Amino acid sequence: MCFVVNVGILYAKEFMFEGVVTMLKRVMQLLVIMICTLTTLLFTSCGIFEANTEPEIITELNQTYEGLLLNITATEIRYAQVVMFHYDELTVSVNFIVENVSNEETFFDARLINVYIDDVAASPTIALRVGATLGTSIKLAPGKRTQGYHSVTAPNDAKTVELHIRTDWGDADTVVIFSLDIPPIEVLEFVIPEW
Repeated sequence: MCFVVNVGILYAKEFMFEGVVTMLKRVMQLLVIMICTLTTLLFTSCGIFEANTEPEIITELNQTYEGLLLNITATEIRYAQVVMFHYDELTVSVNFIVENVSNEETFFDARLINVYIDDVAASPTIALRVGATLGTSIKLAPGKRTQGYHSVTAPNDAKTVELHIRTDWGDADTVVIFSLDIPPIEVLEFVIPEW
């Protein structure tokens, strides 16, 4: 019986040594993973390895946002008073040229544009007699472009229009902001002639 116990102890010591080595290897692997994870968290929380998430701000017409896939340029602002419906509103329309500068087909959609008039959110509208509307779900081949107006209704005394543009549905971040001054309009007085 002693012989069996002694052999069992020697056998257990041999397995324990191998087990200790294996356990040390696993502990080292775990430590390396923990150090890498903590380092990554530290650098990303400090912003060291983060990509630039601040949108580019463009304040003048004919300045181009140059992205990886698309170049976007605001070329003109048009406005018209909405006399038919409200005397205190106008339609502000910004003409855009969107060009695919990548080597692959890409999409652009006017629904990726959020508009603010004097820091108040505005909804797109259809502008009469302005020009072609910037389309939705436009498929652009490499080197091709689209052009059109994006229009919103604004008060007569509106000063600025900001257009926050994303370039992809999967991207929640705005990549460019066009912050443009609305030229003052001259409100015409309508006089009803007496008969």
